[in-house]
Amino acid sequence: MSSTPFTLTAADLGTPIAVTITLDGAPICTLDLGPLGCLLYEWSPDLDAQLFDPNGFAITASTCAAGSECSVGRQETLHAIPTLPGTYTIRVAPYAGDPNLGKGGSFSIDLFHGPVGTLPPPPPPSTVHVGDLDDTSALLAAGWRAQVRILVEDQDQAVVAGAIVTGKWPNGTTGTCTTSASGRCKIGRKLARSKLSIVFTVTKVTSAVGAYKPADNHDPDGDSNGTKITLVKP
Repeated sequence: MSSTPFTLTAADLGTPIAVTITLDGAPICTLDLGPLGCLLYEWSPDLDAQLFDPNGFAITASTCAAGSECSVGRQETLHAIPTLPGTYTIRVAPYAGDPNLGKGGSFSIDLFHGPVGTLPPPPPPSTVHVGDLDDTSALLAAGWRAQVRILVEDQDQAVVAGAIVTGKWPNGTTGTCTTSASGRCKIGRKLARSKLSIVFTVTKVTSAVGAYKPADNHDPDGDSNGTKITLVKP
């Protein structure tokens, strides 16, 4: 068994370390099918590696037996993120099982100590906006009802339920509605038959999903700009 120590300071903690043990030797056939050739090879010698922390606890072991980072059995690899300052030890020992039965051999060790990878930036905060304004006005027995149907969406164009929409009419009066599961709600007012049209303007949208971003207001069918719409008597 071979032991290779190395020391880490407090400044080195929290950054990943990697150890690569490259074995000398050559592949040997362990399943010879005669005229058909060799079906299975093993590297000889076969060595195992462990990494011990300053308290003597094994914190990681080579995973070549599990089929990862083996390089045809010639390479053993250790990974860890140290949490204690002090002396760490790499221990390399011959594998006791078939086909080498504890046969040792020479090897080289490469130790890598890298910086912590940068975290991705946080996603932008969620916002809501008006995704459509539709004129749903209707005639009444006396006069007509000017009515707008409002769709509220989030920044991904998903409908937003429970949003409170506030808008105003030209005389300064306001109206509110709360969006349903479809993301839609309606605001209206009664007008005289002599009134041919009226403008409605969305002034505010309040939602637990995120802040109102009026710059994102839009209307796919083009009958408004997503903020202001002219309602016409049917």
